[in-house]
Amino acid sequence: MARRIAGQTAIVTGAGQGIGREIVRTLLEAGAQVVAVARNEVGLERLQEEMQAGRRLLAVACDIRDPLEVERLFEVAAERYGRIEIVVNNAGVGLFAGIEETPVACVDEMIDTNLKAVIFMCQVAFAHMKRNGGGQIVNVSAVLGQEALPHSAAFSASKWGVNGLSEALRQEGRRYGIRVAVVAPGETQTDFAGTPAYNKPHGLKPETVADSVRYLLMQESDVQTAHLVLRPDGAGA
Repeated sequence: MARRIAGQTAIVTGAGQGIGREIVRTLLEAGAQVVAVARNEVGLERLQEEMQAGRRLLAVACDIRDPLEVERLFEVAAERYGRIEIVVNNAGVGLFAGIEETPVACVDEMIDTNLKAVIFMCQVAFAHMKRNGGGQIVNVSAVLGQEALPHSAAFSASKWGVNGLSEALRQEGRRYGIRVAVVAPGETQTDFAGTPAYNKPHGLKPETVADSVRYLLMQESDVQTAHLVLRPDGAGA
């Protein structure tokens, strides 16, 4: 029997725009309570106005690169909703340039946001889910996290790390009833890494990625798709 999302509580990072916003919308439509997380308070305010979900949506401004802020995020979420069953680590940043033209500050930002923040989120999620009988984590990676291309070195490295982290945690979480999966989209029609959505006519729609996250969360209990790759139809990575 397919797992139910209705009535569960989900934390979604990078929720202020793009894929994250569509994941929030999809989970709300499925009946979940959602804690929407982003650094940009303006984006979160727009999200609350757009979704009009009342108490089923809690917007929290948080820098998930800071482990202390991550701990506080889970405290705030638990105070509002109690048990947290779902965590979707979607927040990410990117810069595509030759390795010699990639500033150290940009390397730090990609590793801190795309990988270290996911580790921090998973650490606190595991502690919470162990106490409460299990849960589900979906980490948003990228096709470039397994099929690297020129001018993507630091970004690919960060997402490659997410894939390794997720597989290790999938195995670690089994005994505790914690399921960990990855969705790896190719180019998507969102504003990302300095390229606006309108310049990606053949990219995936953000709602397609969101639907894939919901699919992973609703799988039958006797099966798990651990790594779901999404490629734009007729395009490359």
